Amino acid sequence: MNLAIRTLKSALVGLLVLAVIIFVPAGTLAYWQGWTFLIVFTLSTNIIGIYLALRNPALPERRIKAGPGAETRPAQKIIITLAFAGAIALVIVSVLDYRFGWSHVPAWISVLGNLLVALCPDCRWTNRQSKIRTAKVFFPVAEHRTESVQRFRIDTVFKPRGRAKSALA
Repeated sequence: MNLAIRTLKSALVGLLVLAVIIFVPAGTLAYWQGWTFLIVFTLSTNIIGIYLALRNPALPERRIKAGPGAETRPAQKIIITLAFAGAIALVIVSVLDYRFGWSHVPAWISVLGNLLVALCPDCRWTNRQSKIRTAKVFFPVAEHRTESVQRFRIDTVFKPRGRAKSALA
């Protein structure tokens, strides 16, 4: 099977699985927040995929297999499994919140959330910058840590009050 057909099949299966994850727990198809999220998420991920395929045609071949089965190291399999489970649980709990009315979420919050999903600047920047990125997750910890990365992380997360420079400067 050629790459375009496999990619289309993967996208359609992903769309159907996401629809089931959203609408089965909701107990209804009359759920505008679910439809909006489904459309925004699907368009966002597919637009990124098309962009990357046009910029680097070999990239989709390396990225077509994703998930725990694509990982070789046990730690990475566990991390990906937990990440997938967490993402699915987040959607299901949000849908159950809608269904059972556990909290009241104003419409503008739902719209803002979908806008953030659509923009996802960190995801797009990372994918655009990495020409060799694959489905596999790598966590370069100590061996590639630089002072500028440490300074950025500390300055953005823990902004010192009243000091002109960060602790690493």
